[in-house]
Amino acid sequence: MRPLLAALCLLLASSSFADDVVVKRWRGKSKIKNAFNCDPDQWTAIHKSLDAGKERIVETRRRLAAKDATAVAAARALFYPDYQDKMAMDVWLKDIDRVLGDANLPKRCGAAGGRCKDVLARVPRDDEDQIVFCPDFFKLPTDEARTRVTVHEAAHVAGAIPEVREVYCPGYFCDSPCADQSIGSPEYNAENWSQFAHCAVGGKSETILDIKAGPQRPKKKKKTAH
Repeated sequence: MRPLLAALCLLLASSSFADDVVVKRWRGKSKIKNAFNCDPDQWTAIHKSLDAGKERIVETRRRLAAKDATAVAAARALFYPDYQDKMAMDVWLKDIDRVLGDANLPKRCGAAGGRCKDVLARVPRDDEDQIVFCPDFFKLPTDEARTRVTVHEAAHVAGAIPEVREVYCPGYFCDSPCADQSIGSPEYNAENWSQFAHCAVGGKSETILDIKAGPQRPKKKKKTAH
């Protein structure tokens, strides 16, 4: 067992798309045919993590809209110390929610090695509107671990591409940001969104191993409230 998986085991207490067709993604950037290469058990794990991630994001949005004290405290700690009612934050969450619920978003199972070496899942640099789930994703010891990875990758598809470099959480601590704010805006670090959703719905601070995903091309996308 790789050190990555062994550490996760210790630290975490936690419909089939068979046709080879070109699909229209929710961001309209489809470049490749869907080459899913997933077996039924893998599809079950993927869709379970998508459903759980969507449920978590929906609940996060609900709690923020209701000015729930736990969610607001997490927003202040992880994103905006002066948080009052940041519409831009809900724009991000709405986009992540949309990605998680999009049946047309290509979801592929990657082969061992290559771009999947020591990686749980990734969003390809040359096609940022798909998620590739690597073999180690399916070896994670809990559904919760897979849900966190999936929310992380959905945030990438929604536009969370690091301005400088990607930072992974050494733990999900609900009173401090995952990423060093000096490396760029916290909204563009995908791990912050997975951490925030965990904390906003009442998750406790805990130590976990980094959720690893492939390196992303630095790129900043402007977000506006709408």
